Amino acid sequence: MEGKPKQAKGNAIERLGKNVIGFRTAMMNEAIVPFVCFGSGCDFADDSSILDRGR
Repeated sequence: MEGKPKQAKGNAIERLGKNVIGFRTAMMNEAIVPFVCFGSGCDFADDSSILDRGR
């Protein structure tokens, strides 16, 4: 929509993983980790897999 080139597949889920690690570390002393993620976009399309990100 902004006219920018599409990023490689997998970038969003990889960033999420890094952020979850940091968030989980910050919440170490808590009994639960209150985190929910809703994914949308090309990384999460039905015909996409993290395995095809290099294509």
